[in-house]
Amino acid sequence: MLWVTFILLLALMSLIILWPIYASEEKINKKFILILVPSLVITLYIYSIIGNPDIETITQDNTANDMVEALAERLEKFPGDIQGWRMLGRSSIVTENYQQAADAYRRVLEIQEFPESGSFSDLAESLLFLNNGNFSEEIVSLFDNALHIYPDNPKALFYGGLIASSFNDQELAVSRWQRLLNSSPPEDITNILLSKIAEWKGNETIVSFTDEDIKIPLKVSLKKNINIMFKHDTNLFIIARDPDNPRPPIAVIRRKTSELPLDIILSNDNVMIPGTTLTNFNQLEIIARTSDGNNPVAESGDWYGSIIISSENFLKGFNIVIEQQIP
Repeated sequence: MLWVTFILLLALMSLIILWPIYASEEKINKKFILILVPSLVITLYIYSIIGNPDIETITQDNTANDMVEALAERLEKFPGDIQGWRMLGRSSIVTENYQQAADAYRRVLEIQEFPESGSFSDLAESLLFLNNGNFSEEIVSLFDNALHIYPDNPKALFYGGLIASSFNDQELAVSRWQRLLNSSPPEDITNILLSKIAEWKGNETIVSFTDEDIKIPLKVSLKKNINIMFKHDTNLFIIARDPDNPRPPIAVIRRKTSELPLDIILSNDNVMIPGTTLTNFNQLEIIARTSDGNNPVAESGDWYGSIIISSENFLKGFNIVIEQQIP
């Protein structure tokens, strides 16, 4: 039972990695600390007991700093405990002992036979705090290493966007934060990212909308003077997909060719992938395709039209003209 409690508390501690996106400055806000510190104290207490049965019981009067120091002492006896060093790093971030956090994350990298992306980004973040928010050459290199190993590392993408912007490479900054959007951050974070992306792109209008606001107006029609003989009940599929990862489709609407020309609204009600919203994507490819059968997958003989729209233009109206045939 004790191990179950320990694992659950460790899961709570993992929330610490989300703080950089929520923090408006280099430090965690006070409200967030008030939520995390109690979990930190309890977790370290249990970990110290489980990790070393001989350690003296720590009284409830001890502070979070005492708990962190107890963990540091335990790691001196068990220096190969990677998870222990990671916990020490995260705990030291919370208690704002950034030097200790950096030292702990360096130990993780030294111990790992094959260094992980998260280990590089954790060390880089702790050094960033230690350096008062200034990006040193080492910090930049560490985040680059993290992205080289795992291009979708959220922490490295977040800071990597800021680094690129600080070097006036707005194109790279936009690319990294648009990729970060694909990790499905919460709505408020999505709006912050979209707003900053719009600023980096030089757009005058700052994008800000919630999932409930996403209603993409579409007008689907046939090209004039094109002679297409449809059955009256031929299926018409309107499909939204990610241009960079077209399968599976994000959203699908099914209608009939007899309804053309057709005015329709694409929204999150049409999304097929659980947990996904249209705001997760910086671009969408919208395809209108006919099908003699019931399969939305393209087949020879189908007629179609398509457009690609960017996130800052989602709320505008778009025309899709069916004018091409699949050989």
